[in-house]
Amino acid sequence: MRLLLVHLSDSHFRADRGVISLLRRADSLSEQYQGHRSAQFWGLSLEKRALIVDDFHDCPIARSKQHELLESLAARFGTVILLASAGMQMDLLASPGDTTNALWSYQPIELLELGQVRRHQLIQKWYLAGRHDQLDEDEIERQLIHIENVITSLLVRDLLPAHPVFVLIMLQAMEYATPINMASGSFGFLYEHLITSAIQRATKSTERIDTLYAYMADLASELYLKRLPSLSDSDVREWHRRHCDGKALDLSFDRMIDALTSSRLLVVRNGSVGFRYPFVFYYFLARSFADNLGTLHVREEIAKLTQRLFNEDASNVIMFLCHLSRDDYVIDRVLENADGLFANCEPCDLQSNAAFLNKLAFTDKLELPDSSSRENRELLMESMDESDLALVEDPTAPDFSDEGSLANYAAQLNAAGKNVQILGQILRSFVGSLTQARKLQLAKAAYSLGLRTIASVMKALESNQEELITDYCKWLKHAYPQWDDARVKRAAFASILGIVEIMTVGMLKHVSNSVGLRDLARTFSQVLEENPSLAMKMIDVSIKLDHYNAFPESEIREVAKNVHKQMFPRSVLRALVWLHYYLYPTRDHGQKQSICSLLDISVRPRLSGSPEARKT
Repeated sequence: MRLLLVHLSDSHFRADRGVISLLRRADSLSEQYQGHRSAQFWGLSLEKRALIVDDFHDCPIARSKQHELLESLAARFGTVILLASAGMQMDLLASPGDTTNALWSYQPIELLELGQVRRHQLIQKWYLAGRHDQLDEDEIERQLIHIENVITSLLVRDLLPAHPVFVLIMLQAMEYATPINMASGSFGFLYEHLITSAIQRATKSTERIDTLYAYMADLASELYLKRLPSLSDSDVREWHRRHCDGKALDLSFDRMIDALTSSRLLVVRNGSVGFRYPFVFYYFLARSFADNLGTLHVREEIAKLTQRLFNEDASNVIMFLCHLSRDDYVIDRVLENADGLFANCEPCDLQSNAAFLNKLAFTDKLELPDSSSRENRELLMESMDESDLALVEDPTAPDFSDEGSLANYAAQLNAAGKNVQILGQILRSFVGSLTQARKLQLAKAAYSLGLRTIASVMKALESNQEELITDYCKWLKHAYPQWDDARVKRAAFASILGIVEIMTVGMLKHVSNSVGLRDLARTFSQVLEENPSLAMKMIDVSIKLDHYNAFPESEIREVAKNVHKQMFPRSVLRALVWLHYYLYPTRDHGQKQSICSLLDISVRPRLSGSPEARKT
């Protein structure tokens, strides 16, 4: 079967000529199937010809006449696939039994986003194509983990739907990236690649590319100032006139909008023009800010946004801005905001802050399963997919939109996480151009904010520990009446300790994942030299576990020695090491056995026929 793709949003499509204009435009068959193959395509039997019509929701033909178009297409193609927005399905549901709506003869199919498991399978197939004999299995697995982490970090921000096409485009962008961008997993670089590719499809002229970039940045600024998602036809034409006057350009409104909609950067819905995807708006607004950093108004807006990083829109714009510019004003505002979060807390040292937890702590069993690291990751992905479904389907999921102390505290925690990520983005994006003094300042700020966040949560739990334990004991006693008081209290202690441990390990990993990059090794070493506290050593161990090739055995042994009699920090170290061995492959099984024995982590022996057991 041969496919033909056409776009109803294409400016060459004319409603008055219907299928003829559509298929003549498709005789850009020469674009899809090199000129001389056009006759071969039409020579195929009906069942071997398939048509994909994109943007059917933009069809300019009246609904009562659409059936004529679809009948003409059905007479020429054995398979016709219509791609449309979700609104088309809503229209169908709103008009059951409407015989004038030709879409009722089509089977509706919803294109779902890829979950963790499907995304992993797609990435693995893409990466392994042609590489089986180039790298050893461990190196392949480590590269796959890095790529999956980068793709997941991009998609988790909800800037793009996790559809296969976008995952593949990102993979392609990573393949063409420079070693630095590939290693750092630069947030801005990969999204910028998507935009640049789309702009290049819209025009072949280098000068025209600059014009389109300026046009989009100005439009994003207009929407931001008016706090609107799109502009009506009259408003966007008025804006277009002002833009052209300000740039002393004579640009055709229709041609500009056609070029940018066909490149899928803009979209026209109900006569209003807006950005098709959120990340395109965020990127061009950040570009507008970067181009006008010298103006007071822009600086004021940047200052406001850096103070509202708990807001997804604000954090995404600042993230892109920190990719596009390393201007001191921008970096200073991010640092200033980081210093202001949880400023009333000293960074957690995992010793004095955790003293109350040592009274609750006890050494529980920690065991590495006999499954491979690849199998472990797949199990983790399956559980994450199930959690995502449960969250969507659970009507009692928490809502922090209300004003109040809980919402404000949750916003601060959210802002802290975003700020750490942005500090890491700056460090990793400009690793070759920032001075060492600036790198040190950024790394220290990320470490300190992460540790102050942990200290804040611990302080809140310590202040309310008696009430928490009492309430949880009551719940356990009701749920498990057969338990005696000692077992109930032990279970309550374990639950509270588990919550704090998960939060602590999670934040340590968030800091190390945000800033971690092998090329910043000297910066990390200097941070540790200036402040060799236990908590700083934990972050250093986490960075080396996840981002360095060599296993940090000596560092782990030193920390283990320091926390031998401190139950809580020891449990945090055990969790970091357990996670590494659970998720990453290892060849040095003697070292693994020794480290796990040191930290009381039991290791089930793998069967002799298993993949990892065969590696020596």
